[in-house]
Amino acid sequence: MQLINFSLKKNNKFIINENNIKCINQENKIIFKINNDKYIYNNKMLTKETTNEIIKLDFNNNLCNIFLKEYNNNLVIKLELINIEKTNKFIEIKYKVETEIEDINIIRLEYI
Repeated sequence: MQLINFSLKKNNKFIINENNIKCINQENKIIFKINNDKYIYNNKMLTKETTNEIIKLDFNNNLCNIFLKEYNNNLVIKLELINIEKTNKFIEIKYKVETEIEDINIIRLEYI
């Protein structure tokens, strides 16, 4: 089992900042949990699954898909990819969401 640090910032304020998270890393697919929410990062896609919803950030197609389980309904929002930086130590993705014109989001997944 490998350890990672994971963070999500919105306008330089942490929304999520978790360190030393146990993860499974198989063929560039990283699976981990934060507060019982399951995350999967694979090929420029980040999926978060909770008991109520599945949020999929697809940076290949610049789309955010939100599936509300209770209502069996989908919402699709456009993303604007600003930058993806990937090294053997981390992956950092900067993006904007169509509904948040001024906000810049940064996802950082760092291997320990």
